[in-house]
Amino acid sequence: MIEANTLLSGLGFENAGLAGAHAIHNGFGAIQGDIHHLTHLEKVAYGTLTQMVLDQRPDEVIHPDIRFYRSIKMPTTLKEIHLENESFNNLLRVGKLACSEKETLPHLNPFLSVEDVAQAIYPVKDEF
Repeated sequence: MIEANTLLSGLGFENAGLAGAHAIHNGFGAIQGDIHHLTHLEKVAYGTLTQMVLDQRPDEVIHPDIRFYRSIKMPTTLKEIHLENESFNNLLRVGKLACSEKETLPHLNPFLSVEDVAQAIYPVKDEF
């Protein structure tokens, strides 16, 4: 059972399940700041929301996840991940790292651009 779980987790991760979320987490390494005081889980959680935007999931699919994240104190806004004052150029740097060949984002969608990722980081709003 443990080996099967490990195998399936790895396959899901590599084949898109969390490919975007982890690539975005890794992309955050391109910028300086308080985001690095967050846990791996907190950054990947935000990356998961970003991945949903990149997947073009409708708001009615994303909103329940946002409400759940808030109920368990996971970040859902730029302010909560300490990026509310980041320039778009810095978010492009995050996107560049996330889209690199060594990352898993291309497993999610090989046609996503650096700009797509930077734009997807923005949209989570405070009101739900």
